Amino acid sequence: MAAQPIIIVGMHRSGTSLVSRTLQQCGIELGADQEKNNESRFFLNINRWVLAQCGGRWDTPEPVAQLLTNPELSGLFVTSMQVMLESHRRKGYFGRSSESSFDALQRPWGWKDPRNSVTLPLWLGLFPKARIINITRHGVDVAHSLYTRNTRIIDNHFPVTQRDIIRYVGRKKRIVKPRDGLSIRCSTLDGALGLWRSYMDFSASSLSNVANALTLKYEDFLASPKTFLEELLDFCEISVPPAKVIEGLETLNADRAFAFRLDDELLKFAQQHKDILSAHGY
Repeated sequence: MAAQPIIIVGMHRSGTSLVSRTLQQCGIELGADQEKNNESRFFLNINRWVLAQCGGRWDTPEPVAQLLTNPELSGLFVTSMQVMLESHRRKGYFGRSSESSFDALQRPWGWKDPRNSVTLPLWLGLFPKARIINITRHGVDVAHSLYTRNTRIIDNHFPVTQRDIIRYVGRKKRIVKPRDGLSIRCSTLDGALGLWRSYMDFSASSLSNVANALTLKYEDFLASPKTFLEELLDFCEISVPPAKVIEGLETLNADRAFAFRLDDELLKFAQQHKDILSAHGY
């Protein structure tokens, strides 16, 4: 019997990369071809396709809600995703491994992508017995991280230069290359917090009837990494991790938990939005 996947969900900037990287070091297969945030390009591209078909993207996931309330159309999407899983593109996940089919995998495997928070009901249509690991983080820390990254992208890449235009016109059939990660929505803290809320709403709705799921707060993991790693591995039915993994966890910076409390303006922002935060456990 093939092993069911471990699907890692959670809002962007919530610690999903830290958790997935740690699990990968413990022997869980998360794909050979990955982007820098431990995201399998194969599964990431499928999630991007789903969002794009609905008129959304990572920072505008709300249109997918209309798809998920349409069983007939959702079924067509699930069928299409199954075709993608069986296509030759799957080789990007397996790399040089002798394994080449998700149906034949016997060892622990899965993938991480914050967009899973939005598309999870579709994936459960393909893998109804999948294990779900849901990572959460305080909304103000997430919003501030997104806002800071977005500001850096704007500062580094705008205004567009003549060199940008010359470099991409013709060869790329576009005037300039889109800036990865740029989000007009996240150019304000309010917009970024609203995005966190949307992802948290999607996750809460998707997981409400899922028995095989584990929710872990990023702050708890930083406070007691060894304890919660053991909980994660027990959930994934993996043996105790190598000593070097535990040693690596000892270097984690626990100050990243609730970092907003060190900033008076962010504290004020949190107080102004306490209803939104408390609705999702913060």
